[in-house]
Amino acid sequence: LLLFYNGNANLNTKKVISVVGTRDPSDHGLEITEQLIRQLARPDLLIVSGLALGIDACAHRASLKYDIPTVGILAHGLNHIYPYQHRGLAKEMLQHGGLLTRFNIDTSPETYQFPLRNRLIAGLCDTLIVIETRRKGGSMLTIGNAEAYRKKIFAVPGRFNDDHSAGCNWLIQQGKAELLLSGEQLHKSMAWDYPAARPAAQTTLSFPTNTYTPSSPEKTLLALFTDNKTLSLDDIRIQSQLDFSAVAKDILNLELQGLICSLPGKRYRLA
Repeated sequence: LLLFYNGNANLNTKKVISVVGTRDPSDHGLEITEQLIRQLARPDLLIVSGLALGIDACAHRASLKYDIPTVGILAHGLNHIYPYQHRGLAKEMLQHGGLLTRFNIDTSPETYQFPLRNRLIAGLCDTLIVIETRRKGGSMLTIGNAEAYRKKIFAVPGRFNDDHSAGCNWLIQQGKAELLLSGEQLHKSMAWDYPAARPAAQTTLSFPTNTYTPSSPEKTLLALFTDNKTLSLDDIRIQSQLDFSAVAKDILNLELQGLICSLPGKRYRLA
């Protein structure tokens, strides 16, 4: 129900690309990752990855290098950075991107949380790029999620006897991923170079903006808060003459939209 975010990137960006791959890449894999990120650079683009060692970190660093906002999806709370070697990278990303997680702020990294993190990487994007992955591992879990979410998947091919690229080659062979040779190819395949013909849009998640319009019951509740008045939940229920469960639901929604704020003792006031 809740995502926790720190940063300045626009999460409603029209073109969101997730990049995944092995934690133990070859020099060729790192070179290809940077080259692709450079070719992908366009306005209204966001690069998403998991802040892990290897391809993830390379994608984040290349995004910063080529002035593309980049967001790291964490498998823990915002008070932690894992791996610890990426603290400097994470700090830099906060200035030109951000960090996002499904876990409460003090949650420590645990093994079972990483597959949950991978689901979010797949869910946030419009398309997923796979660069060097073995047949088994975290990247393949993310790809499975992307398939379930009906995301477009691209894979960079590798040598047939290279274990680093065995997963990418298999995805292409099975028709699960489109063979990717350049950033220009991806933009054309996604119709991102032709907005008049097919507007790009984030179809999975729509993050809150300031255009929320309260429902009629919510407007009734908002009208009760005048002159900086504070009201308890019981006060609101009695004065609105609405069902208690409906009041609780509408109050929670108004709080999530930032229109009211809660005070100690289950009291509320206008934000």
